[in-house]
Amino acid sequence: MEYLLSLAFTLIDILCMVFFLDAFATRRWTGVRFWGVLLTFVLLSFGGLFLNRLLFSGEQSTKIIIVLVTSFFLARILYQEITSIYIFFLVTIEYLLNYALSMGMGMLVSTLYGIEGNEFGYAQVPFVIYSALYYSSELTIVLAFRKFSWVKPSSREASTLGISQLSLYFLYPFSSFLMLIVLLYASSARSLSDGMIAVCCIVIFIANIAVLFLLEQMEQAARTRERLLAYALHSIIEGGICLGEENLNPRDAYRVMLRDYPDVLNIDQMCEILSVSTKTGYAILKKGSVQHLKVGRSYRIPKAHLLTYLIGFAPGHTIRA
Repeated sequence: MEYLLSLAFTLIDILCMVFFLDAFATRRWTGVRFWGVLLTFVLLSFGGLFLNRLLFSGEQSTKIIIVLVTSFFLARILYQEITSIYIFFLVTIEYLLNYALSMGMGMLVSTLYGIEGNEFGYAQVPFVIYSALYYSSELTIVLAFRKFSWVKPSSREASTLGISQLSLYFLYPFSSFLMLIVLLYASSARSLSDGMIAVCCIVIFIANIAVLFLLEQMEQAARTRERLLAYALHSIIEGGICLGEENLNPRDAYRVMLRDYPDVLNIDQMCEILSVSTKTGYAILKKGSVQHLKVGRSYRIPKAHLLTYLIGFAPGHTIRA
């Protein structure tokens, strides 16, 4: 029974990783082949964890290495149009988030039952409750994340993030994970050196600087995109845009502008083009500023109508609902 539960937990963990990666990458295969490879890696991962328990008495560091290595190779095989360093980054982040969720749920259940964390695994009822809470929460969170973050493969662009930028993104979850370890040590009344506390403070400081830097970069990119779009549309008003040595009339310009988007947009695509929130996008449509269609409960916006709306703005104007 114990091995069956362990196999089921391994399957759920790998499924959650796959659903998480679906939001960032394109599957290499669909159907039976995809799920066949996934189940093969579930068995390999379970076998690796079993050997870790047999040879290393369930050493935690060895377990982490086995999970990360098998997850990385699984993701590398199952997904395409994504770099190996980006895959490793996503797999590591997903594992850290799951680890934090696992520790949080474990501490919550042990607190409710009034038992120590190191005795938690020997208490059958609290462990069953913890398992049900943790794995149901893990599946719910990752499926919700996939639903709201998933992009159609046809409109997904390959990641161009370099190692330096990925390192900056990685700093904040890493510092959070480090603080989790510190809290676990403190709650278990274990001694914690001043050096460890100093390292935590330095990492958290650097992580917050990195977040501020990345937010500034995102803001600059949004401003640059808005400015380029405004000037390009302004050129259409003047009678055409210049591409190389050719002048394009408004009809040809329609084919050039927003060419990566379909002729009929949904609300998310419109908000992405305008660089506004979904709430502002809905307000624009309800006000009637952009002509649109309503199919059931969904909005559909012809791209030509959105361009007409944008042409009404000169460069430097702010888009408001």
